[in-house]
Amino acid sequence: MTWLVMGFVLGVCFTLFLQWSRANHVHTGVLFWFLTGLALLSLLSGVQNFYGLRAELEERAAMNIIPIYGVQVLLWGGLAGLLLWRNVRKAKRLQA
Repeated sequence: MTWLVMGFVLGVCFTLFLQWSRANHVHTGVLFWFLTGLALLSLLSGVQNFYGLRAELEERAAMNIIPIYGVQVLLWGGLAGLLLWRNVRKAKRLQA
């Protein structure tokens, strides 16, 4: 059930992002989507490992795995966010 809800939320977020980027004429390149995919893959892998370790009653290992995946998500997501920020600034300059 958790994966169903997460898939629905991610699908809605993806659709809203595409509508926003098209409405504001923001170009998103291949590198942005690659970094976003890595961040999303790291996030989903971290969630799966966390729930798996909790199911095996490995509470300490589950808590220790959060920072490992969290750094990966912040790294890839931060780089994708910087690319998006640059593209938004460029789109605003072109519209003005």
